[in-house]
Amino acid sequence: LGWQFLCAKCPARQDIHHIWQRGVRQFGTRIANKYENLIQQALYDLMADPHRIGTKIVGDHHEMIFEYPIIRSQSRSKTTIKRSRHTIYYYIVDKGHDENIVAIASISLPLRAKHIQALRYDSTLQEI
Repeated sequence: LGWQFLCAKCPARQDIHHIWQRGVRQFGTRIANKYENLIQQALYDLMADPHRIGTKIVGDHHEMIFEYPIIRSQSRSKTTIKRSRHTIYYYIVDKGHDENIVAIASISLPLRAKHIQALRYDSTLQEI
């Protein structure tokens, strides 16, 4: 299958920036950079296999929203983070003809069910 990697209105880019800024304030630039590297590795891992071990469907099965905790990518990131709690929320858009899109909806701390339901499909997908 061919996978494209996009985000809905690209909140993921903003999420990464906000996570990095908060990391700098709380832990310093070096740790914030390491955490950002872990997030990037998790995104690469999902690009390689969006159904990898550690993913699960959350919320309404009709929407097929997946979650992937970034801690699952730590062994491949060459980065050691003691507490990585953020989760990537995404869905898969089947474009047909073996073309699929992994659409990142959010990168955040684990969401509650009511917030997961707010992650809806958006047709304005942009490259991450």
